[in-house]
Amino acid sequence: MQIYTAEEVRLAFLARGLTIADWAKQNGFKTDLVYSVLRGRVRGARGEAHRIAVALGLKDPSVSDGLIKRITQESTEEKEAPMAEE
Repeated sequence: MQIYTAEEVRLAFLARGLTIADWAKQNGFKTDLVYSVLRGRVRGARGEAHRIAVALGLKDPSVSDGLIKRITQESTEEKEAPMAEE
């Protein structure tokens, strides 16, 4: 998947004659949150902001999904490991 910068995304909207607000509405996102993600005020680490960043092409979903799986797996392994006796 190609990852784009916020500036590249803005230029793509301009080239297509599509407003960010229209795109947000068409995709069911809050307009102000889309603007915040594009301006870098919100990193898009979790929740709707993350989904916006992925939908805009600012983040690669496979990277974050892979990291989430690894963290979840490590957490599960820690819970299953017997505690060391003192």
